This record gives sequence, structure tokens and C-alpha cells, in this order.
Amino acid sequence: MLIREENSKELCEAICSFRDLLLENNFDDEEIYTSLMSVSNLMYLHWSPCLDEGRREALRALDAAYADAKAQQEIITEKKAESEEKEVGLEQRRINNVIFLDSWRKK
Repeated sequence: MLIREENSKELCEAICSFRDLLLENNFDDEEIYTSLMSVSNLMYLHWSPCLDEGRREALRALDAAYADAKAQQEIITEKKAESEEKEVGLEQRRINNVIFLDSWRKK
């Protein structure tokens, strides 16, 4: 594990206080051992380069998902705009037809 020198003393104190807290609450040795192993695994994952790579991959996946969602939203917006343009065009045609009929009646 990669532990910085300035954090090692604080880390040791935190682990020992955690162990003492487990002992005070009358846990079995196996439960204490399992808890300390879990803590050490979490510490390893925190400082592991594999976690950094996993974090980078997760961020890449999030960026790709965001770009995909944005592209889908743009497509939906374009379709909605085209639909509205068609509706405006149909409405304008109806108005023109009414004007044409009115002018025809006047003759």
C-alpha cells in the first residue's frame, strides 16, 4: 500500500481506536478480524492505481453516456421543431385557402 508518511501516524491511531471500539462492544475475534480486513481492503482500493484506472473508465463511460443523451435530446428537439414547422405550414395553407375562397366568393 502506498501510505504517505504524514498520514501513517493518524492512520495507525484510527485503526487502533477502531479495534479498541470493537473490543469494547464484545465482538468476537473473527468479527474484529473481518472488520479490520475490510478496512485494509478499502485502504488498498483507495490507494490502488487500479482504482484510479477504474475511476477514469467510469468517467469516460459517464462522458459517453452524457454525449449520447445530449445527441438523443438534440434529435428529439429537431424532430419537434420539424413537426412544429409542418403544423405552422399546414395552418398557413388553411389560412391561404380561406383567403382564396373569400376572394373567389367576392367575384
